[in-house]
Amino acid sequence: MPEGIQTIENYEFAFASDITDIEIPDSVTSIGDGAFEGCVALNSIQVADDNQFYKSVDNCLLSKDGLSLILGCNASIIPNSVTSIGKYAFDGCSSLETIEIPNSVTSIGDGAFEGCSGLETIEIPDSVTSIGDGAFEGCSSLETIEIPNSVTSIGDGAFKDCSGLETIEIPDSVTSISDRAFEGCSGLEAIKIPDSVTSIGKDAFAGCSCLETIEIPNSVTSICDRAFNCCYSLRAIEIPAGVTSIGKYAFAGSNLIAITIHEKNPVKAFLLIQNAGFIKEHITLNVPIGTGYAYRHTPFFAKFKMIIAKVR
Repeated sequence: MPEGIQTIENYEFAFASDITDIEIPDSVTSIGDGAFEGCVALNSIQVADDNQFYKSVDNCLLSKDGLSLILGCNASIIPNSVTSIGKYAFDGCSSLETIEIPNSVTSIGDGAFEGCSGLETIEIPDSVTSIGDGAFEGCSSLETIEIPNSVTSIGDGAFKDCSGLETIEIPDSVTSISDRAFEGCSGLEAIKIPDSVTSIGKDAFAGCSCLETIEIPNSVTSICDRAFNCCYSLRAIEIPAGVTSIGKYAFAGSNLIAITIHEKNPVKAFLLIQNAGFIKEHITLNVPIGTGYAYRHTPFFAKFKMIIAKVR
């Protein structure tokens, strides 16, 4: 970049696939959001020593104090001084296979590793408390990830389209599963939702076509629209007593053959699941003991394949 340039605007060089090296002169005072987002071939980042606002360490663009990582590349090593990984910092670094996040990091920003399709392993340290929107979206080679108990919030679409993800453990520190959090994780076979979770967001597990089992705890009160839409491998689901709302098409496109519901009043149960997208003619409904007659004589439930009163 020419000497004398002061500002690099938002998204100014975004998706410039032929950029391999960046040299930022000492005159630069401001770098906008996503200025180098999606520069897939980027392997080297250098900042002039005399720059008063930024510096480079191990092919990372940092704030002068070294606390904020603004931009990384395929050859980056994150220094121990970094406390936050910024928006779109590694976006599109498709050749990045592994990277170590130091214990100094407390937050991973929106889209930080989005589109890192070659990323196979990553360990999130106990220091991290928040994972931003779309932070790992499109990391299709990522097979496993462990979220530490320090994390209290997982952003919308944080792991969206991580199609290689087979297992993930959600810690007890998380209270809600955000919209689209695991949408399109087509390799995910099973997941346990901890007792701390009270809501499952829109499209949270939509398109998880290999998901066979899901355990919804009693703490959950709401299951939002399309939460389990197109989970083709899902055969059975249990709706705990604490659930008070289920959104439209929450289970549409699944191949459920059995539903267990704890609500004793069939009218309330009807209001709860009427728009969930169940195909009634193929489903066995398990209901509380002593309520079988009432369920069988409620028009909506009369269309279910079989109603069995066995739930205690």
